[in-house]
Amino acid sequence: MIEVFSTNVIQRSDAARLEALLAEALPGCSFNFDLEDCDRIFRIQSDRDVTEEVISLFRRHHFTCSVLS
Repeated sequence: MIEVFSTNVIQRSDAARLEALLAEALPGCSFNFDLEDCDRIFRIQSDRDVTEEVISLFRRHHFTCSVLS
């Protein structure tokens, strides 16, 4: 399953920090940021639904993300 989120992440350093946290919290998932996109896209691929975990992790670290339809 691939889920795509709109985020408010601007800096590559913030994205790298979130990637490290996500790798620890959600092992086995693959993900990437596209900060050049107007929605500052975050994509994650997982074998299960991790939407709530992703949103919660972003919020805990003072970022927002929402599922793009």
